[in-house]
Amino acid sequence: MQRSVHNCGLRRPGIPAGQDLLESRRGWPATMKERQGLISVRQPDRITAGGFSLPELLTALAVVAILASIAIPSWRSHLIAARRTEAVAMLLQLASRQEHFRMQQRRYATTEELSAAPPAGLGMLNTGERYVLTIAASEHTFTAIASASEAGPQADDEQCSLFGLNESGKRWSESRTGKITTTLCWRN
Repeated sequence: MQRSVHNCGLRRPGIPAGQDLLESRRGWPATMKERQGLISVRQPDRITAGGFSLPELLTALAVVAILASIAIPSWRSHLIAARRTEAVAMLLQLASRQEHFRMQQRRYATTEELSAAPPAGLGMLNTGERYVLTIAASEHTFTAIASASEAGPQADDEQCSLFGLNESGKRWSESRTGKITTTLCWRN
C-alpha cells in the first residue's frame, strides 16, 4: 500500500488517488510547496505582531498617574465628608437613648454605661473605629462628644474632628485647631 506524504494515507472513497483529503475538503493546494507558500503568507510578521512599544506604554502609565494624583485626594475628601454623618447619627441616637434612660433611672447615663445593655445602660457600641463617644452627665444634664479617632480613617478630618450635643439639643462641632465649624459639619 502506498502512503501519501500529504495526508498520511487518509483517503475517502470517491477521491482519486492523486488528490489528498485537504484538497478535496477545503480546496487547499495539494502539494507541500504550495501549502508552505500559503502558510508563510498567513503568518503575521513577528516584529509587528500586537503589543505596545515602550514609549506608548510609558505614555499610558504617565496619563494614569496624573489622573490618579488628581482623583484620589478628591475621592478621599468625599469619603471623609460622607463619614461625618456617622458621628451625627451616633449622637442623635445617643440623645434618644439618654432620654429613655433618664425616664427609667431618673438621671442621664455616663460613658461607663454607654455599652451596657438597657436598662442598666444605653446599649451602644463604642468601637472607636472612626469616632470615639464620651459622655459627661449629671442628674439633669448631659454632654455627648464624638471625636475623630486618632488611628482611624477619620484622623485626616481637619474641619470636623469633634462633634457635640447636649440634653437641650444644642449642636456644635470644632476643627482640629479649635475653630467652630458647626454650620459646615451639622448639615440638615
